[in-house]
Amino acid sequence: MKNEQTHIIKSQRYEVVLEQSSEAYSYQSKISYLQTYQIQSLLQKIMDKYSSEEFLDQFEEIVLDLGTVSPSNFEKEIFYRVEEALTTFLENNSFDNGTLKTGKRVQIYNKKIDQFAFFLKNGYVNWQVVTTERPEQLFLELIANNKEALIKLVKEQGQKEVIRTRMIAQLKDSFLEQIVEGVAGNEGIYINQYRQDIIRKQKSEKLIETATADFRKATWEIVLTYIFVEANGYYNRKSFLKLLIYKIAQKYRLTYKSLLRTIILGIKDRHDKGRKVLDFEKLLITLQEEAEKEGKTRNDYQKKGLKKEEQDFIKTLQYFMNYGSLPVGIDISSFQEFYKKVVSYIDNHPRIFTDFIDGWIQQSSKIDRLIKQFPDAILYKILSRSKNTIILKLTAFMSLVHKIAEQRLIEANSLKKIQGMILLKTYKKILHASGSEWREFLFQIILHITIDTELLEVLKKTESLLPSQENEIEMLYSELIINRIEVTGIEEVQVSEKVLSQVGVSERLYHVYNQRERSSVEEFKVFLEKEIHIEKTIKIVYTLLELCAKSKTYTTTEISEWVVKRVEELKTQGKYANHTSVIREILKLLRQLGIPETIVMGVEGALTILQKRKNKQLPAIKSSDEISRNIPDTIYKILIEQIYDQFYKQTEQNLHERITTLFLEFSNTYKVSVTYLKEGLKKQIANRKDVQLIKRIIEDISSESTITVQQKVINIQYKLDVIQYFSDTATLPWWAKDTQRSVVQEYLAEVITEFPERFLHWYRMAKNQYLLIGIMKEHTYDTFLGQINSSVSRQVFQIKEYIEQLLTKKIKQIRQVTQDHIHHIRHMIVSYAFKNGSIHTLDFTRYLINAIARVFTIEEDSINILLNEQIKDNKTTEFCDEVFSWLDSQVKRIASQDEVIEVKKLIEEQKDWESVIRFTPRKEVLFILKTIQKTKPAGLLFNLKRMAFRKQLISTLSHKEQLVLVQLFMDIPNQSKFTDMMTVFEKLRRHITGSQYQKIWAYFIETVLLTIAIDKPADWSVKRWCMLLTQSVWMLKDAIDPETILLTIAAETAGAIQNVLLQTREGIVQKKEEVFLIEEEVVFQETPEEIIGDAIYIKNAGMVILGPYIPMLFDRLKFTENGKFKNEDCIQKGIHILQYAVTGRAYEEEQQLALNKIICGIDIHTPVQKYVDIAPEEKELVKGLLQAIITNWSILKNTSIEGLRESFLRRDARIVIEEDSYILTVEQKSFDMLLDQIPWSIAKLKLSWMQKLLEVLWRQ
Repeated sequence: MKNEQTHIIKSQRYEVVLEQSSEAYSYQSKISYLQTYQIQSLLQKIMDKYSSEEFLDQFEEIVLDLGTVSPSNFEKEIFYRVEEALTTFLENNSFDNGTLKTGKRVQIYNKKIDQFAFFLKNGYVNWQVVTTERPEQLFLELIANNKEALIKLVKEQGQKEVIRTRMIAQLKDSFLEQIVEGVAGNEGIYINQYRQDIIRKQKSEKLIETATADFRKATWEIVLTYIFVEANGYYNRKSFLKLLIYKIAQKYRLTYKSLLRTIILGIKDRHDKGRKVLDFEKLLITLQEEAEKEGKTRNDYQKKGLKKEEQDFIKTLQYFMNYGSLPVGIDISSFQEFYKKVVSYIDNHPRIFTDFIDGWIQQSSKIDRLIKQFPDAILYKILSRSKNTIILKLTAFMSLVHKIAEQRLIEANSLKKIQGMILLKTYKKILHASGSEWREFLFQIILHITIDTELLEVLKKTESLLPSQENEIEMLYSELIINRIEVTGIEEVQVSEKVLSQVGVSERLYHVYNQRERSSVEEFKVFLEKEIHIEKTIKIVYTLLELCAKSKTYTTTEISEWVVKRVEELKTQGKYANHTSVIREILKLLRQLGIPETIVMGVEGALTILQKRKNKQLPAIKSSDEISRNIPDTIYKILIEQIYDQFYKQTEQNLHERITTLFLEFSNTYKVSVTYLKEGLKKQIANRKDVQLIKRIIEDISSESTITVQQKVINIQYKLDVIQYFSDTATLPWWAKDTQRSVVQEYLAEVITEFPERFLHWYRMAKNQYLLIGIMKEHTYDTFLGQINSSVSRQVFQIKEYIEQLLTKKIKQIRQVTQDHIHHIRHMIVSYAFKNGSIHTLDFTRYLINAIARVFTIEEDSINILLNEQIKDNKTTEFCDEVFSWLDSQVKRIASQDEVIEVKKLIEEQKDWESVIRFTPRKEVLFILKTIQKTKPAGLLFNLKRMAFRKQLISTLSHKEQLVLVQLFMDIPNQSKFTDMMTVFEKLRRHITGSQYQKIWAYFIETVLLTIAIDKPADWSVKRWCMLLTQSVWMLKDAIDPETILLTIAAETAGAIQNVLLQTREGIVQKKEEVFLIEEEVVFQETPEEIIGDAIYIKNAGMVILGPYIPMLFDRLKFTENGKFKNEDCIQKGIHILQYAVTGRAYEEEQQLALNKIICGIDIHTPVQKYVDIAPEEKELVKGLLQAIITNWSILKNTSIEGLRESFLRRDARIVIEEDSYILTVEQKSFDMLLDQIPWSIAKLKLSWMQKLLEVLWRQ
C-alpha cells in the first residue's frame, strides 16, 4: 500500500557531469529508478526527522553538492551522498532562536481541534493533515477525547450559516445529534427525539412532497439555527423561529403551514408521558395555534369572497395603518406597487373596504398616517367609499365645488388640490370639536391652498347653494385681505398652467437634472403635487440649474445673491408675500432631485441673507425682566404679521410646526417664555374680530399635546421595522427610503437601548454586520458592546480608545487610514466580545495589536512600540497597569535584542538615546548615526520608531544633515528620487510663509523617518514621495489652501513627478466623507474571503486535462444553459460528476473537491453536498468523455480509462490563490513527456461560468 506523503516536493533536478556523454541515457534511467524507488522515501524519512508539529518550513530551493561519484558503485554512493548532504543542510540551517538561515518558517495548526475548525471554515483540511484522516474521523476523536473544546468550537462557528450548511452536508446525523445534545443539554435530547419522529413519519406517510435529502436538510437547518443563534426572550425566539421556518419552507419549495405542521408532529404525541414541555416545543405549539387562528380568519375572508393574496394584503394594510411601516418579508417593493394594490382592493371589494376605512378614521393617528402616506387622488378614492355621515357631507361639499368649476370651465391649479387631504383634515377637526362643517372646510382650504380669484369665485357660488351658510367665506377671506396677504391673480395662474403644460418644465426638470435613481418620474410628480405649492418654485429651480450647468464657476455666494434677487422680484410684483416660503420650497425641490451640495448651500445662504435683513428690522429690546412683564405692542404686531406670512408656507403637515418655531424664535430674541408670549398674544387679540384665523391657530397649537403613549408605541414599532429591515437586507425599506443617515442613527440608538435582546438577534442574522457597525455613533457602539458581553470593562473601552488614537495619529502617518479601517477594527472588537465570555484586558490588547498588524502589514513589535508611546502620552491613573507593564516589557525586550554601540563615553555613562543626541555636539551627531547605521542598523531603526527620539533628532540636525540621514537608508536610485523631491520642496517654499514651511517639513521628515523604521522600504517610488508630500501639505489645511498650493507646484514641475502629484492631489480632493447609500444593495457573504497567497493541496489535479470537454459534458447532462449553470443543484452535481470522472467513485468528501469548485465557478470555501446520486446513464456519459480523450490523445493508444485516471487524472498538486487567478502546480512524474503530445492546451482554463482564470504549471 502506498505510504501517505507528508512532505511536498515541487520538483527535483539532477545536474550530472559525465566523462563520456554517450552514457547519458544510461545514467538518466538509473537516476530515475533510484529517485522513484529509493531516494523519494529517503527524502521523506530525513524530513520526518527534522520536521516539527508546530512549524512548517518552506524552501524555494535546496541545492545539495553530492561531489564526485565513482561509476562502479554509483547507485549506493549517490544514495548515501544525498542522505549526508540533506541531513547536513537541515542540521545547520537554523539559528539558536529557531529561525531559518534560508527558507521560511511559519507556525501551523498542531491540534485536532484546530484542524477541524479549519475544515469547518474552509471546506478542506490543513496541508499537514493526511487526506485519509477525514473530518468525520477528526470529529470522532474530538468527541471522545476533547468534547468540551469541540462543543465550544461549534457554538462559536455554528452562528454562521455557511458553517451550519457545511456541518449538515458533511456530518452524519448521529454526529449532528451529539452536537445538539452537547450544546442544548437535556433539551437537545428531546429535540433529537422529535426530529427522528418527524423523519420516520415523513418516510412512512410522505407528509410533504419533497425529496428526502431536502427534508433532512430543512429539519436540520431549523434545529441547528435554533440552538446556535441566540434569540433571547420568548417573543424574540418565537418571531425568530417563525421567520426561520418561513425562509426554509421557501428555500425547499414548501409552504410555511405544511412545514410547521410536519415539524410539530411527534410533540403532542409525547405530552401524555408526564414530562415537562420544553421551550422549543412551546414555541412550536404557539406558532401552530397562531397559524390555525389565522386560518380561521382567512376562512371568514374566504366566505366574503377574498382570495389568499387579498387576505394577506388586508393584514399588510392594517399593519401599515397602525405603524406606518411593514414587517420584514412582505413582497412589496415600492409605493407605486402598494398604491396599485390599494386601488385594486377598493375596486374589487368596496363593501369590505368601507368597513375598514370607517374604522380607521376614528383615530387621529391613523388619519395623519393616511394623509402622510397616500397621494391626494388615492385618498379621495379611499374616502369616496366611506359611509361616515360627516365624510359623506364633506364629500358632497367637494363634489359641488368641482361641479361648479366644471360648469364654468374653470381649471385653476388650486382647485386640483381640494381632494382627500383637505377632506380628512376637516373631518379630523370636526371629529374632536363640534362646529360648522362648511366653515371648517373653508378654514382648511385657507391653511393649505394658495388662494386665487377663480377659486374664490367658485367657493362663493358653492356657499350660495348650501342651506344655512351665510357669509362664512367673506368673513374668513376679508381677514386675509385686511392683513395684506394678497390673493394671486387669475392671469398669473393661467400663465403658470400654460408654462407647465406646454413646456413641460417639471418633466424636463426631472429628466435632465434628477440625480436620484431611486425616484421615478411618477414619484416625482406625486412629490410636486403634495409638497410644492408655490408654482414659481419649479421655474426658479429650473432656471438656476440651467445657469449652473452652463457655467461651473458659480460660487455659493453668487448663487445666494441670484436667488435673493429672484425672490425679491416676486415680492415686488405682489406675487408672494413670504419670501422664506419660496426659498424653503426651492431647497425641498433641490434635495428631492439630489442636486450637489454646492448649489444647495448657495440657496441656504439666500435664506440666511433674508433672515438677517428681517432681524435688522426688529425693534430693540430692553432687559429680559422688563420684557417678561411688559412686551411692547409693536412686537405683537410684528408677530401677527409673521404668523400671517406662514400661510404661504404651504406644506400642510408643517404649518403648526412653523408657527411654533416662530414663537420659539421670538422667545429667544426677546428672552421670554413661549407660554408667556402665547398668553400675551391671546390678551392682545381677545377683543378683535378681524383676527379669527390667528385665534384659531393659537388655540390649536396650545391644545396639541407633545406625544401620546399610543403615538410613542407606534413610533417605536416603526423604528423597529426600519432597523430590522436594514439589518436583514443592508438597505432601507421603500417605505422609509428618504430617511437620513442621522435619523437612522437615532433609531438604531433607541432600538439598542430599549430592545437589546431583539437587536442582538438581528445583528447575528444580519447580512452586513460591518454596515451596522459603521453607522453606529460612538456612544451607541459602546452601549452595544457592553450589551454583547457584560465583562466589557472601562479599561476595555480605554484600550479601544487608545487603539483608535494610534490609528488616527501615528499609523496614519505611514499608512492610509480611512473611516473604513476604524469600522473594521470595531467590527473585530464586537466579534471578539461575542466569542469570549470573559474579556481579559491583556488578551484583548494582544488581539487588537495582532489585528492591526495584519490589516496594515506592520510588525507587531512596531505596533507595541507605537502603542506604548501613545499610552504614555495620554495615560490616566485608571488605566490597566497590567497592559501598560506588558507593553513596557515588550519594548524593553525589543531594545535588548539590538545592542547600541559604544560611542565615546556616552554608553559608559548609560545615557539614553535622546541624551546621546541632546548632549553630543551637533557636528558629531551625524557621524555617530552613520557609524551606528553601518554597524548596528537594527538598533537605530528601533529608536527611530520612538517619537521622542525622532523629534529630538530633527530638532538637533540641520536641514542638510537631515537629508544626509535619510539617504543613509537608500541605494543610489532611491537617493536620486529623493533629490528630485527636494526640488519640489524648494518650489513649495516660495508659495508659503517660513513658519508654515517649517511645520510642513517637520511633519514630512518625521513621517519619512517613521516609514524607514516601520517598513524599511527597498523601493521609494515617485508615488510614495508624492503621497508623503501631499499628506504633509494637507496637514496644514486650516492655514493654507492645499488644493491650490499643490496645483501650483505641479504646474511648476515637469516629468513623472508632475503627473503623479496631480493624480495624488486629485485623489485626496475627490475623497469625501462616508456617504450613506440608502438604496444600494450591500450583500454580506458569510463565506470566508479567499486569502491571497494561501495554498491548498489536492489529489485530483489531472482534472484540468478534461477542460475543453467539460462544457459539452455539462450541456449534455442538462446542467447548463447559455453558458451558465441552471441552478445551485446543477452546480453541486457538476462538482461530484467531475470527481467521478477522475476517481471512478460516486462519493467524495468536501476536502477533496477544491479544484472541482474552482472549475464549477464557486468560491473554494462554499459548502458542498456530501451525497449526490449519479445515475447510470450519467456515468456512461462520463466514460464516453474519457474514452474520447484517449482517442484524441493518440499517443495513449490502447490505454484504459483506469490507466488514464491512474497515470494522469489522479495527480497531487498545489493550488495557490492569487488576486485574479488560481495557480495550479502539478507534481511531475517520469512519463509526463506524453503531455507534449496532447492536442489541446492545458496551460490555462477559463470556462464561461468560472470566476477566475486557472493557470496550470505542469510539464515545465
